[in-house]
Amino acid sequence: MSSLKNLYFAGSILSFALATSAFGMAGTLTSPGLAFPEDFPSAIQINLLAVVRKPEFKFLNGQFINSTTTLRYGGDTRALNEFLDQLSRFPGIIVSLSFGAEPWELIVTNSTRLADESLSWTVSHSAFQPEWLGVRINPHSKALNLQEFNLVIRGSSPQISEQKSEHTKK
Repeated sequence: MSSLKNLYFAGSILSFALATSAFGMAGTLTSPGLAFPEDFPSAIQINLLAVVRKPEFKFLNGQFINSTTTLRYGGDTRALNEFLDQLSRFPGIIVSLSFGAEPWELIVTNSTRLADESLSWTVSHSAFQPEWLGVRINPHSKALNLQEFNLVIRGSSPQISEQKSEHTKK
């Protein structure tokens, strides 16, 4: 009977260990960070991290679940414009921009509540799509004046053809 109890106990421990490892890692970030796959260019990693860590953007907090990260910022409109301008300078990086409050009214992190209006923008990122950053602007933020919002969209320089278009040929 004792060996049956030992087998049951060992099976319980193994089940718990497997269930725990299946859920992965999650936690709160007290400083900005992003996850990248090993083969992602290190120069871009270093420079992207330098941008998201700049104090003038006023990092509030963040969370990670496995390789997915959410960063929250409380900067003003000038800071948001600068943040987006700096992200747009990276070749191959895609910034997806959206407006709207998060689906939750309050952010609860370690018993600290941040009112919806203190959150200016969030950044979502995943190591599975490391070239993509989602930036969601909170229109309810007291720090933002959206009439001063300025988005600069950069792209590769177009090739200028020396041929005249059909509209300019005579």
